[in-house]
Amino acid sequence: MITKDEVEKLIKIINSVSIELCKAQSSKKFTISDKKDNSPLTSADLMANDIICNNLKKLFPQIPIISEENLSSSDIKLPLFWCIDPLDGTKEFISNSDEFSVNIALIENFKPIFGIVSIPKKQEIYYALSGIGAYCLSGNVKTKLSTKTLNYQKIKVAISKSHSNQMTSNFINFFKNSIQYPLGSSLKLINIACGLVDIYPRFGSTSIWDISAAHIILKESGGFVLDLKTNKELVYDSSSLINNYFFAISKSEYIDFFKPYLSRVLDF
Repeated sequence: MITKDEVEKLIKIINSVSIELCKAQSSKKFTISDKKDNSPLTSADLMANDIICNNLKKLFPQIPIISEENLSSSDIKLPLFWCIDPLDGTKEFISNSDEFSVNIALIENFKPIFGIVSIPKKQEIYYALSGIGAYCLSGNVKTKLSTKTLNYQKIKVAISKSHSNQMTSNFINFFKNSIQYPLGSSLKLINIACGLVDIYPRFGSTSIWDISAAHIILKESGGFVLDLKTNKELVYDSSSLINNYFFAISKSEYIDFFKPYLSRVLDF
C-alpha cells in the first residue's frame, strides 16, 4: 500500500508535469508527429513521460512501468505495475483546449489500487487510494468526492469528443430526455466521480492507461466500471493493453436499469 508521504510525493510529481505541459501549450513550443495508428504525438507527450517515469523509478525502483509512450506490453501478467498516460487528450492539447489530463495508476492483481489524474489548465488534481476515498485538490482546497443520485427522467451522459460512434448514438436514443456532455480525455469518468454526469458508455477501443487512474477515483467516489464482455468490474492486464467495451456509472445499483438497453446495442 502507498503511504501518505508517497502520495504527497506523487502529487508533487504530477503537479510539476502539469506546469511544464501548460508552459509548452501556451508557448506552442512543441513538435507534432504521427504514431503508427495515425494519432498525434507531441514532444510534450514525451517530455511528460520522461518526468513521470524517471521519478517513479527513483521512488519505486522495484515496480515495473507501462506507459502509452513506451508502446509495448510486458507480455506477461504482472502482479503489480504502474500504468501511465502522460498526456491524455493530445488532440485537445494541440488545439489549445483545457480538456487534457495526466494519468498515473498503480495496478495490483489487475485492479487499480491508486490513481491520480491532473487537469493541468484547471489546476485540479484528483486522486484515490483503495479503501481510503477519492479527493480533489484545487489550490489549497481539498474536497472528498461523491457520486450523485441518478435522475432517471434526465440522464446525464458523458460522450467522447473524438471517438463517439453509431453504437453510442443508438444507446443514447433510448433515453428521450438525456443530456449529452462531450468531454475529452479521462474527464468523462472524473465528471461522474464529481457528480456532474451519470454515465459513460464506451462502445469502442481504449487502452489500459486511458482510464485505469480515473477508474479508481470513480470507484472510491461510489461509482462502478462494468466490463460489457465479462459482466464484471473492468480489470487491467499488463499482457493485453486493450480494454473491452465498458459502461461507467455513478452507482452500481443502477446497472440493472441500463442492462436491457446495453444488450440491445451490443446485439445490433
